[in-house]
Amino acid sequence: MVEFSSSKPTCEKERNVTYICNFIPESIPKGIENVHLKLEVLDDIALNSTTFVSSGWDNVKLLELRADLICFGDLYLQNNCFKGLNRLHELRLHILCYVLMFPKTFIGLDELETLNMSGSVRFHWKSLIPALNGSNKLPRLSHLILSNCSVYNSPFLIDDKFVQVLQTKKISYLDLSSLQLAYLNLTALLKKLKYLEVCNASYSTISDFYYKSLVQDDLKYVKTLDLSYAALPKKVFPLGKLTISNASFNFSESRVNNTKVLFSPDTVNISGIVPHLATIWIRNCTVTLDESPDYLTNELIFRKNNLKRLDCRLTCGQFSFSSLKAVDISDNGLQFIHPELLSCLPNLQKIDLSTNQLVKMTQESPLLFEKLFSRLKSLRNINLSRNELTMVPMKMFKNNKEIEVVNLSNNKLEQVHFILTGLKMLRAVNLRGNQIHTLDQISTDILNGILKRKSTGEPRVTVNLNANPFSCSKCETKRFLSWLISANLVDVPSQTLKCSNEKGLSEKITEETLDEVEKICERKTIIISTSVSAAVIVVVLVLALLIFYLQRQHKRKLLNRTNLINLLRKGEGSYEFVVFLSFSNDDEDFVNTYILNPLNENLQLMTGIDRELVCTGDRHFRPGFYVHNEAYRGLDTTSVMVVVASKNFCRSSYCQIELDQAYVKKKPIILMFIEHIDRENMIPTLKELYQRNVRVLWTVENGEYKMKTTWNNVCTSILDLIQK
Repeated sequence: MVEFSSSKPTCEKERNVTYICNFIPESIPKGIENVHLKLEVLDDIALNSTTFVSSGWDNVKLLELRADLICFGDLYLQNNCFKGLNRLHELRLHILCYVLMFPKTFIGLDELETLNMSGSVRFHWKSLIPALNGSNKLPRLSHLILSNCSVYNSPFLIDDKFVQVLQTKKISYLDLSSLQLAYLNLTALLKKLKYLEVCNASYSTISDFYYKSLVQDDLKYVKTLDLSYAALPKKVFPLGKLTISNASFNFSESRVNNTKVLFSPDTVNISGIVPHLATIWIRNCTVTLDESPDYLTNELIFRKNNLKRLDCRLTCGQFSFSSLKAVDISDNGLQFIHPELLSCLPNLQKIDLSTNQLVKMTQESPLLFEKLFSRLKSLRNINLSRNELTMVPMKMFKNNKEIEVVNLSNNKLEQVHFILTGLKMLRAVNLRGNQIHTLDQISTDILNGILKRKSTGEPRVTVNLNANPFSCSKCETKRFLSWLISANLVDVPSQTLKCSNEKGLSEKITEETLDEVEKICERKTIIISTSVSAAVIVVVLVLALLIFYLQRQHKRKLLNRTNLINLLRKGEGSYEFVVFLSFSNDDEDFVNTYILNPLNENLQLMTGIDRELVCTGDRHFRPGFYVHNEAYRGLDTTSVMVVVASKNFCRSSYCQIELDQAYVKKKPIILMFIEHIDRENMIPTLKELYQRNVRVLWTVENGEYKMKTTWNNVCTSILDLIQK
């Protein structure tokens, strides 16, 4: 038995095939195939050739070594340390400790197909090359996962040497996501790894890469190329507003770095590769397809790239982008897309335009918006959710005879005044989360028309009306509620539809709801309200008490503010600075340009104090001192922490430590988001504060950053938080 934990060694069985332990047991019970070891490494540990040789280990197919909570020592995977695991198919090493491999670490793992080292942030990646080098090491390895590895060590080099080692394996899945890649040789990677089907470099920072001499044939095995949210060299996408306008050219003249190669895999995900400080605007452009583009990609994902306008016409002639079947350009803030751009995608089956601003297109050019999908005869799935649409043109889907799903959820639609009849393949219309209080006669007739035109054997249509603010407080809603309950299109019970009754309360829509509305319609008498004079007296008394209370609160607030400013003038203890400004070094230019000086100047103006009131690491940490101690000291001398939240901030362990320290010290914390961050990518403390507290948001308008609130409001909130 190899002990790692200071707690009592324990093991648990799950479903008779899985064993979960907090130590490495000497032997494994019969029948166990999956072993998960959740360890606390208290000292240096070396796994050797005797660790996994006792009874039971030879039947294990999955082994996970996880040390992500307590890790004070180093882990050495010595030669032949996995000897005895001769049936192992998957090895997971999720270790926060320093991990070092030896040239013969993996000898004996002849059946291993998956090596997953994701999250091993202190792993010494250079030791991986000799450990993998040789045809006698992991001969069946097909999945190599290195996501978020070696964060605290030297950056990865995906060069000829590394690729040459992988060339001896039949690698079909390579995960290089969330890495610091000093160099990425795409040419070597794609030319030499002949079995590669999935290449994932998402969320990685790529300092330099090489891609010359690639041809389409080099990517004939690649099914998925994922570069989403990768930080590419600045030369690829310069910062600022990129505008292309009033241009006409042939496709053969516009090739940029052989895009044909990029669009060879079945699925290409290049979401989020445009820096958040850059925007793309294409205005009044025309491209003529004078030759075949030779694109082979079936699915193109281009989300979150600040693509604001696509006013571009494509003249197809005899050529087209025939391979594309699915296009996702959602979450770009897209305001306009020309219908003639989509007309050259004859086989497009799915288009996702969700989370954009196409409401502006309906205002600018409703006729072009109506024709947006008119030439897409093969279209089956349309997603227009979250576009703030207040209307959908009547004939928008008239020509989409193959359409199956129309998603208009989370817009601002009040009625359904667009034609859906004649769409024989239609099976789902999603109107969830709109502003439908009640549907008029035109809307219900259109929805009824879907069923009337359907023949036997055609798919059943469902309409999702959940999360709409239906009303059941007026007699006028009787007709709609009666239709809703009886309509075969809407499954009222499963959607848990609700309406607002006379008392303003939300209730489930049932037959009883219809009875209550019937009573409202039949009601002949109105309940006599309380006398006007008594109501006036009550109102006057309430107002007087409210004014008295507010005056007292105002005086108390002024007194507290005066006391606070006096403490700040003395500048002692936690009142030496007002704000501790926490941000990632990668966002330093943004902070210096938009936040630091305005924040400091407004605090000085509001307090009448001339000295610096904002503490930052670069200005106030003492050189040569331990950085975490300096962060503690900085927090002790300030009253409030302001966090400049970004994707860079979430990736930084130092930023996370600063935030956790402030949280433990119970410092008031204000979140200032300079870009959108998915909740699943937030660190735990940031996610909790995001869900609980009001935050400050920055947006980009016409290529310029603007804060959605005012500095006066921000600084007032800071001072109020200190007074709490």
